[in-house]
Amino acid sequence: MVEVSIISLIYRSCKLADWVYDSLMEFTPMLKNGKAEFFFIANDPTDELLNHLIIKGYPFYVNYNKACTENELFLQGYGKPEYMNRVYRGYNQGILNAKGFRIVLINSDNYFSPDWLENLMKYSEYKNVVTSTLVEPGHPKFHVFPGAYHANFGNSPDNFKKDEFLKYSNKVRKTGVKFDGAYMPCLFYKDAAMYAGLYPEGNIAGKTFDDVVQYGDENFYEKLSKLGILHITSLDSIVYHLKEGEKDDVINTAIADSGNLKLNSRILSDYGKLPSIELSDLNTAIRPTINHNVIIKKLLMKVSVIIPISDLKSPWKACIESVIKQSYNKVEIIAINDGCDENILKSEILTCFGQRVRYFSITNNIGYGAINLGIKEMTGEYFFWIAQNDILLPNKIQSQVDMIMRLESNNVVLFSDYTVVDKDNNFIKDVLYSQSKSNNGNYIIDYSTFLFPKHIVKNRGVKYKYIYVPKIVVKHIDCNE
Repeated sequence: MVEVSIISLIYRSCKLADWVYDSLMEFTPMLKNGKAEFFFIANDPTDELLNHLIIKGYPFYVNYNKACTENELFLQGYGKPEYMNRVYRGYNQGILNAKGFRIVLINSDNYFSPDWLENLMKYSEYKNVVTSTLVEPGHPKFHVFPGAYHANFGNSPDNFKKDEFLKYSNKVRKTGVKFDGAYMPCLFYKDAAMYAGLYPEGNIAGKTFDDVVQYGDENFYEKLSKLGILHITSLDSIVYHLKEGEKDDVINTAIADSGNLKLNSRILSDYGKLPSIELSDLNTAIRPTINHNVIIKKLLMKVSVIIPISDLKSPWKACIESVIKQSYNKVEIIAINDGCDENILKSEILTCFGQRVRYFSITNNIGYGAINLGIKEMTGEYFFWIAQNDILLPNKIQSQVDMIMRLESNNVVLFSDYTVVDKDNNFIKDVLYSQSKSNNGNYIIDYSTFLFPKHIVKNRGVKYKYIYVPKIVVKHIDCNE
């Protein structure tokens, strides 16, 4: 049984692939007895790298990332540099596809010393993430990571002084731990990372894309800390870090037979984003379990609310505020500009709501184009859309989520009642499902009262059960009254 999954990203450097793999195989006995696995995430790889991995017989998955512009990333709350979006998505793919219940993330420019993994694992508990002590040669721009040893044993596989590094690692190694430290190599439990919502898909942006307020590693560790998981560094797990990243070097190898590559089985599908939770959401102390997917399914019921906005004179701000004020707090708000002045609407949303609202714009909208765009961009497990002149009552989402939690099947769609008021908030009527038959015998149901499971979008052939929750959950403002 695989206990630990060791994962490294690799992009283009065949030389680093060989270097890190050979180091792991020499100094990681658990890889030989089957208690550990190792694989590369070939992250937007070059053809030369893929060919090299296949010829060498290295274990790997292929991850192709969707290209995002800087503006698209900023609208998701992420800042520079753009490539960090691809880095963190690659690590998330590794975590999700690991067989082990513990994960070790490493860099491709790491070199290991004897017992490096054993000296991580002996301090590993569910309530901590353990990192190795780094030895770095220094870098003209990035210098040495705080807490790392500064000793130069080379800055590439070609000039690396292996024997001198191993001798040095024996000298500085000492039993014990300290708080905080580097971010990689790191050892943590897979389900804890999933509870935390995995790595953010980029550095966290401030007021502009160039204004980075928090690095992605820091954000991930902060989310772990909210689950009571502390960051400690093992003082006897010693790892060398070239700190040079990958270069465009290619080792000459035979060309693999393209008919035998079978890459399709190794290409990873895009993953659904996991919203992070906090310890209070669990109602109990977290602990290792093989059922973390089941727990996440019950606890991480993020609801996406899609709001097409086509008229700046409508009460769209009150609509958004009613979503923000929901008693249920795992909510994603997606505002779609459906014909308004781009500069005015975008500016007002950023000014009034900041990062609490994800903003998108659609041109040449036909039919349900704005709603379809929101569905495409949403990350919630459940969703619904509302009109710009609808106001959610504070318990709308909570009451429907409570019903979902009591049901055994996910193939359900919920709907409720609503009330109608005029533009001055004067009561007009309640529209109750049980009393809302129209002249043709059909029931009148407002789409704002619905709650749909995300998978209804793809599972066209699946029969869904519609369940009525007898509660007024939406106030519809009739602007014509």
